[in-house]
Amino acid sequence: MQKSSIIFSSILCIFCLFLTVGCGYKEGVKVEEQKAYLYFTGNTSGAEVIVDGKPFVLGEQVTTDDLFQIEPGERQIEVMHNGTTVINRKIYVSEGISREIQIPQP
Repeated sequence: MQKSSIIFSSILCIFCLFLTVGCGYKEGVKVEEQKAYLYFTGNTSGAEVIVDGKPFVLGEQVTTDDLFQIEPGERQIEVMHNGTTVINRKIYVSEGISREIQIPQP
């Protein structure tokens, strides 16, 4: 009787060990947020940019180092200067890519 009790206790201990070790392990894949960027050159001072219907205004001294984050994919870009639309087009920007938007002089 004692021998079977020792075997049962050993099996129970091994089962509990596997149970506690297995529960602590987490597996998964972390997906980074997809990003793409626009940068503006040319007549940028005070230009209003609308990307997919979401407007923002460029500052007075925008440089090519100023990157504006957007979601990758096809985007509708509209640029207005003093109430006049100077750019209205669809562009495609791949993930991780910076795309230049050249704003023409008036």
